[in-house]
Formats: sequence, structure tokens, C-alpha cells
Amino acid sequence: MALVGGGGAGNTAGSNPAGTGASLNYLRTGDGVFVYAYSGEITTTDTSSAYHTALKFNTGTNTIVCKVQYTYSGGGNETSYLQIKMDGQTVMNAVLDAAGAASELLDMPFDLVIPPETNVQIKCGDNAGSKIYTVMLSGRAY
Repeated sequence: MALVGGGGAGNTAGSNPAGTGASLNYLRTGDGVFVYAYSGEITTTDTSSAYHTALKFNTGTNTIVCKVQYTYSGGGNETSYLQIKMDGQTVMNAVLDAAGAASELLDMPFDLVIPPETNVQIKCGDNAGSKIYTVMLSGRAY
């Protein structure tokens, strides 16, 4: 069940609790409050901008502890990018160079702690164009 402003969680009105989209979703269970966001497929068609918005949301009054995982349909000799901003400040800017092979970093989720009342933007892209990306975030709200 999605929370709508209850229990100290952010107002998730307009979110899509069962699917994909740029928003953050809150779920309350007997074990606590969980958060997740799935970007769905993001297709890049050119290299004019390395950064395409995958997730963009504002958190509520909880601290969020989560993992961010991204995948892309790239191969060798390409560079992919993952950028995380909080309140307009870059907190992570990974440039993954897959010189000859897919990057092993794509198999490793990134740990993230997000403070309350924070605007979060997660962007991804590449230098090769015509790729498909997904970004997933999952964790707990405290």
C-alpha cells in the first residue's frame, strides 16, 4: 500500500506504486517503510548529451538508505555515465570506461543515504548513442 503523506513519509500523490517512472514510491509493511523507483527503459539516440534524466524526485521527512543499480545495453570501447545530484549538488559522477569489455561496475549497486527533504536527480548516458538504460533504486525509509 502506498503512503500518501502518512507516517512521516513523503507525499507520494502522483507516483506510480506498481510500475515505472521518475518518482520515488513508498510502501508500508509490517517490517517498516520501503522505498523504490524504477526508471523503465531509457533509450538514448545520440551523444549530444551524456546525461539523460532517469529518476527525479523529492524525499519526505524520512532518511532513506538505499542502493542504486543501473544497467545499459552497451558493449566494449564505450563510456557510460551515472550522475547523482542532491539539491543540485553532484554527490556522485561515475564515468565507466568499458575499454574492450562491459564494465564490471555495472554489476555493483551503489550505496546511498539520502537526507530528509532532498531533491534527487539521477541521470545516465553514454558516448555511443542508441543504447537502452534502466536505473533502479530500492531501500528503506527511517
